[in-house]
Amino acid sequence: MSLSVRAMLSESTADIMRVSAGCGSDVFVNKQMRDREQKEKVCFSIVFSDRSLDLEAISEEERNRWVERFEWLRKQKSKKEV
Repeated sequence: MSLSVRAMLSESTADIMRVSAGCGSDVFVNKQMRDREQKEKVCFSIVFSDRSLDLEAISEEERNRWVERFEWLRKQKSKKEV
């Protein structure tokens, strides 16, 4: 993960609204992709109130681990707000 992505995530993890596996974000939908079916298995989006961070992992397993971790962070935020 690049330094700029790390910096953005460290400042914004509290603002995660949802984490979506696949190529469902507006950015992915509007992008002309080769092998869309294959990309669907490795892409995911971290959705904030004002933007999304659209990422591609190297494998489906890695994508699933990232999605699980960011979902965990989002749920931790929700618990703190209650």
